[in-house]
Amino acid sequence: MNTQSGLEYSTDQDGQHTPSSNDNQTSMALLKRLLYPRSIALVGASERSPWSRLLHANIRRVGFEGQVFAINKTGAAAHGYPGYQSCRDLPGEVDAAYLLVPLDAVLDAFDDAIAAGIRSMVILTSGFAESGAEGAQLQQQLVNRAPPLARCFWGQTAWALPI
Repeated sequence: MNTQSGLEYSTDQDGQHTPSSNDNQTSMALLKRLLYPRSIALVGASERSPWSRLLHANIRRVGFEGQVFAINKTGAAAHGYPGYQSCRDLPGEVDAAYLLVPLDAVLDAFDDAIAAGIRSMVILTSGFAESGAEGAQLQQQLVNRAPPLARCFWGQTAWALPI
C-alpha cells in the first residue's frame, strides 16, 4: 500500500495503480470536494482578471457561504477575499482551487496547490493539447504529476481535477 497526496493506493509489480475497494469511496469524496467545496482558493485572482471576476460573481450568485481566498504574486486581496502569495500560506484546509493563471504558470500553481493539500482543482487556461505538440507535452506533465487516483481531466481548455 502506498500513500501519495494523503491517499492510499496499491501498485502492481510495474508500479501501476491497482484499483481497490476503497477507490470508489475515495473518488466520490474527492468529487464532492470539487462540486460542493467548503472553501475555495482562487489562484491568480485579481480585480482585472475576467476569469477572476466571473468566478467571484458566480460565488456570490449561488450564495456560497464558505471561505474564499485570493492567491496571487503580491498576496493582495481581491474581490474582498483575503490575499496570500501561496496556497501553502493559507490558514487551514482548502477543498478546491481554481487555477486562473497563464499557461507558463500552471505547473507552479498546480505544484503549490498539491503541496498545500488541495485535492480538487479546476484549471482555467488554454494552450494544452488542443494547441499542438508543445501544449500536449505540458498537458502530459500535469497528468504525470497528478496522484494515481486523480487522473480525471474534463474539457478541452478547462479541466476539473479531483486529486
